[in-house]
This record gives sequence, structure tokens and C-alpha cells, in this order.
Amino acid sequence: MKKFLMPLFAVMLVTTANAANKEPTKEEFCVTISEIAESIMSLRQMGSSAQELMEISGNNSLAKALVLDSFAEPAYSTEAYQEKAVREFKSKAYLECTVVMSEEK
Repeated sequence: MKKFLMPLFAVMLVTTANAANKEPTKEEFCVTISEIAESIMSLRQMGSSAQELMEISGNNSLAKALVLDSFAEPAYSTEAYQEKAVREFKSKAYLECTVVMSEEK
């Protein structure tokens, strides 16, 4: 699973960068952020190191911030807790993005 998610995470970052040509709506942007957060926390829960995730993040400052945030959360050993951590991290990223976007004009 980890071998599948790392390339997926990298593709999402490239897709997000390429989407710069078309201005996404605030909702689309926050959904993308939450999906990247989900991938990052999934990889974190599977044992990826901070260094690995930072390298994959490249120059994407949002992804790097999400990596830092993910390592502020515990890694769990049971699948149920791992899945819960991923869901909560994804939701938190979406909600925070929505708040920030609603403040922008």
C-alpha cells in the first residue's frame, strides 16, 4: 500500500501544480488540500519518515506544512486507529482551508 500511495501523492502534487493554469474554485482547492492531507497522513501512519515525505513534497509549501502537521499527531499501531487518524487529519485540513478561504475576498 505504501508503494502505491507515495507515487499517488507525488502525482497529486504535480496535478495541483499544473492546475495553476486553471483557477480552481475555493471548494475545489480545499478538496484537493484535504486529499493531499489524507495521502500524507496515510503514509505517516504506514511508517514513512518525515524526510521521505518532505522530499516528495518538493517545493510545495502547503504539502510541507501538512507533513509538519502530520508529525505533530501520533502514529498508531492498529488499523482502526490509523484510519481514524487519517479521517480526522483530512477533515481538519478541509475545515481549516475552508475557514481561510472564507476570510479571503
